[in-house]
Amino acid sequence: MITDRVTTVLPQPDLMGAVDSPEALCPPVRAQHRFKLRKFWLKLHLYLGLFGGGVFVLMSLTGSFLVFYKAIDEWLNPALMVTSGKGTYRPLNEIVTAAKAAGPVGGVLDSVEWPPHQYGVFLTWHKVQTDRADEFRWIQVTINPYTAAVLTKDREWGGYLISLIYGQADNH
Repeated sequence: MITDRVTTVLPQPDLMGAVDSPEALCPPVRAQHRFKLRKFWLKLHLYLGLFGGGVFVLMSLTGSFLVFYKAIDEWLNPALMVTSGKGTYRPLNEIVTAAKAAGPVGGVLDSVEWPPHQYGVFLTWHKVQTDRADEFRWIQVTINPYTAAVLTKDREWGGYLISLIYGQADNH
């Protein structure tokens, strides 16, 4: 009969189950190697991702400082960078005269930045020659546009937080 042939061809079950077999308890050497390699790549991917993510966060923060450095400076130094916003602006020649008078000794008034909004101040920049012929120090003088009063006259570029961060990000 056919059933006699089928039973003889089909393997007979042994006394050992598939779970108890030595192959199941100890995977082949090739599979162990693949598992170690996969574990290595996962760790490498994790640490490279953390490092790369940290670099992107740092670039994002310094980029935000580059874009918003004036607003951040106003927020950090309201007494130097913000006015009441009431009244009419003084004539520009009064602002320039006040800036020149408050400027550093040996400095030349280089530029005047108009207030960016109603509560802003005039930012004037003075260029001061250093010992080297090709280097200058930049001194910021802030002027209240409503009174022509000098708010600050000794802020050197690179000497306060925002300019320091801006200079570091700009140099790289």
